[in-house]
Amino acid sequence: MTGLRFVDDHAAEFPIERMCHLLDIPRSSFYAWRTHTPSARDRADAELLAVIVDPRGITGHLRGPAGAGPAPAPEHPGGSLNGWRGS
Repeated sequence: MTGLRFVDDHAAEFPIERMCHLLDIPRSSFYAWRTHTPSARDRADAELLAVIVDPRGITGHLRGPAGAGPAPAPEHPGGSLNGWRGS
């Protein structure tokens, strides 16, 4: 969490001026950050993050993890492993 987001999240609990002073953040930077509109890159990153968090957002039909499941263990007659019985 950035200091700016922390100040914004706790603005109702503590004075903004005091938090900015303690975190060494200029108040003008905080207010500029608070009122900025997200850039095209920020919006694209947010959309990509949503797809990464929910991979079904790409295909919509996945029912489980991609790829084949684990291979079944081979059966070994008599408990031997490739003909070797051990000592």
